[in-house]
Amino acid sequence: MTEKILSKPFRFKATPLNVGLQILLAEKVQYCEELKRLAKIFLISREPCCIEPPEKSNYNLRIIEGKKRILQVMKGQHGVVQREACILSTLNRWLQIVYDSYEEYNKALARKVKYNVIIEAHKPKNEIKFPENVLNLLKQPNFRLWFSTTPLVCNCGVFDEQEATINFFPSKSLTESPIILTRHPSIIRMCADHFKIVLQSAQEYTLDNKNW
Repeated sequence: MTEKILSKPFRFKATPLNVGLQILLAEKVQYCEELKRLAKIFLISREPCCIEPPEKSNYNLRIIEGKKRILQVMKGQHGVVQREACILSTLNRWLQIVYDSYEEYNKALARKVKYNVIIEAHKPKNEIKFPENVLNLLKQPNFRLWFSTTPLVCNCGVFDEQEATINFFPSKSLTESPIILTRHPSIIRMCADHFKIVLQSAQEYTLDNKNW
């Protein structure tokens, strides 16, 4: 940054460093203020089409990874469900979730939540030995369990028809298979309909007919 001295020939004088920095900073501040003004105008003009309606704000899909985090989410769902839970799962995965969320299951059943659970099992039903916690659940009138011999294409759960979880790797462990969590009504309906289709060919398991 220099000053031009009118003479013949022209001569130039260097601007002192402190003065030059002040000038540059003043120009930068002015430039930033102008950018802020233009950005504000732009955002105001775009606001109506960028803000989602309140009723759609929770319709996103969340991917939950990691065994600990997945179990935490599952416990939370059983902890807040109020009316009905429909669960479709492989046997080992479901047993693991029941073990971790047993207290939440019992509290939900005490709230009169209806549980409908379909599990895929590769063993004959009379060879499956359920742990004590599952036998206790089966004693509850609002808990029903079915077996499906149809290989599952996904594990899913629907809670109060307000939230759904989906896992597309039924045969893998929780560590290897993330879940999708959503409140999107179309996806919830899809999961509920899939549950009903599998239920049509499933056989109910009770303490009275466990050896059929």
